[in-house]
Amino acid sequence: MTATLQASYFGASATEPAGVDATTGIRFNREDTQAGSSAAIPIPQTGPRTNYAFHKQIAFTVTATDPTTSIGNRTIKLATNVSLPTGVILYFLATGVYRQASAGNSPLDTTANGAVPIDPNSDGTYVAMTTSPQSFDVTVVSSGALGRNGGFSRLMFAVDARYTGGAGMLTLPNIIIGYDES
Repeated sequence: MTATLQASYFGASATEPAGVDATTGIRFNREDTQAGSSAAIPIPQTGPRTNYAFHKQIAFTVTATDPTTSIGNRTIKLATNVSLPTGVILYFLATGVYRQASAGNSPLDTTANGAVPIDPNSDGTYVAMTTSPQSFDVTVVSSGALGRNGGFSRLMFAVDARYTGGAGMLTLPNIIIGYDES
């Protein structure tokens, strides 16, 4: 038997909550929700400038255990053949620490285009997502227990003054997370 894993969203709580299914999607915004839409990220009207969403945290959760296997080498990437508008960048930060999304825990907007977000909590460094798998947690953890398995990938969406898309919602490519099972 092999373990069953699910990509899960972790948020909307001051302390680490149980994860909820992230395969239904995540909406980047400036609120501590998985899919809310009341606090859009403002598109910079003058530049240079980069505005950031609140971070969204994902991790794997074990939904059916297998004490004889382990999960390791967790990776993240954008789906292949993506074409994002100029001025839109997706980032991730590898961390084992849960942080509730808020204005105080999110990077401050900056006066530069394409600025890499700086984590105000010093939990790690944001890296731009690409179409190649990038590691966010290499630790090997037994899949013998239900719940979160391994660290978080804290996701960040940025839009800068070079943005070439229109107003309204932007549909982003799928984010693919992978792992090795041993």
